[in-house]
Amino acid sequence: MKDMKNNCLFLISNDEFDYRIFSSVVMIPDYGYATTYGISISGDNVHECVEDITDEFDRLKNFCELLCIEKAYPEHLKDLVEDFLVM
Repeated sequence: MKDMKNNCLFLISNDEFDYRIFSSVVMIPDYGYATTYGISISGDNVHECVEDITDEFDRLKNFCELLCIEKAYPEHLKDLVEDFLVM
């Protein structure tokens, strides 16, 4: 896992958790290199992240803001990302 704090492109917090968007550069066969974005949620002694979710920063930013408003817990992040991807 990367050091997400050094690669943070967006940060929003509530009274329990920090929600961050970070970028990654990935190699896609028959396409080349692309920048993708992931989310991490962290709080006291808990941390979860999902890398390489989408290449649409603004869409992921809206999702990240919703996670913060709804106070999503880190342990639910992977399921929430799955739901986000089928929207």
